[in-house]
Amino acid sequence: MDMKRSIPPHEIISLLERKGMVFDDRVSASDFFEHNNYYRFKMYFNELLVGDGRQATRTFRQHISFAKIRDRYEFDNILRTSLFQAIQLLEIALREKAVMHIGVNNGLDYTNLTNFYSEEHIGYKLRLNHDKFMKKLEHLINRQNYTFLSNPNNRYIWKIVEVIDLGALLALIKMLPAQKRSEMASDFDYDNHSIFVKHLDYINTLRNQCAHHAVLWKKEFLQQNRAVTIPQGWGYRTVGNSKYVYPLLLILDRMLKIMPSNFQWKSNILLSYLTQGTDSINLASGYGFPAEWYRDGHWRHIVDAVYGLQKRLQQFASD
Repeated sequence: MDMKRSIPPHEIISLLERKGMVFDDRVSASDFFEHNNYYRFKMYFNELLVGDGRQATRTFRQHISFAKIRDRYEFDNILRTSLFQAIQLLEIALREKAVMHIGVNNGLDYTNLTNFYSEEHIGYKLRLNHDKFMKKLEHLINRQNYTFLSNPNNRYIWKIVEVIDLGALLALIKMLPAQKRSEMASDFDYDNHSIFVKHLDYINTLRNQCAHHAVLWKKEFLQQNRAVTIPQGWGYRTVGNSKYVYPLLLILDRMLKIMPSNFQWKSNILLSYLTQGTDSINLASGYGFPAEWYRDGHWRHIVDAVYGLQKRLQQFASD
C-alpha cells in the first residue's frame, strides 16, 4: 500500500503549477492553504482535469488561475451560509405552526396517537414510529439533562419543539392525520400535503449538509435518476438541473413566502455572485441554475434591487 503524507502549502502550489494552474500571488495562495484543506479545494476543479484517471498525473485542459477556483470556493461558502440562515427562519416558523396544529386541543396530544386516530386506524408502522419518537425524546431529555422537561405531564408541545431537531420534528409531522398535514401545508402555500412533507425532507437534507460545512458545488442531492419535483402551478419557468441545489432554493423560496424577510438570503447570494466574479462561477454547471435564471419573477425584484444598490454605491464612491 502506498504511504501518503500531508503536504505543506508551498508543495501544494508547486503541485498545482505542474498541473497547469496559474498563481498571480503565491504569498496569498500560501496563506489560503494554511487555513483551507487542499482536498476540499480540489473538489472545485476536479472536472477541469484530464488524463489517464490517475489523480497524480492529471492536468488542466487549459491554464486556469488559482483566483478563479478560489472565487468558486468562497462563493460556495457564502451560498451555504445564506441557505443555512434561510433554513433557520423556516425552522422557527415550522416549529410554531406545529405547536398551533398539534397542540390546538391539548399540548400533550402528541404523546398518544389515539388523540388523533381511532384505535382501528393505528397501524403497526405508525405505532412503531410513534414509539420510536417517544423513546428518542426521552433519551434526549435525559442525555441533555433538561430539568424543565423532567415531568412527563409538563412536556407540552411548545416546549418539545424547541429541543428536538428538524428531523425529529418532521417525523412527528409525518405521524399526523392527513387533515392536519394539509392544514400545515396550506400555511406554507402548498395545496398538497404529500409534496409538502417530501419537500421538507429535501430541506432537512440541505440543512444537514450546510450545518456540516459540506461542499455544495456539483453536489447531487438525489441519486439513481430521481429528481426534485417542482409543481408547475408555482410559476417558475424552469428548474435547471434538478439533481443539484437550485430546485431546493425554489422550495425554500416557496416555503418562506410567509416570512417578511424572505428577500435577504437571496440578496446575499446574488451580491456574492456579482462580487466573486460572474466569469469564475458557472451557476448552471455547478448548482443547476437554469439559463437566464435572473429573469424569473422570484429573482427579478432581487436583481433589480441589488443592481440599484450597486449603482448607488458606485455613485457614492465617485463623489
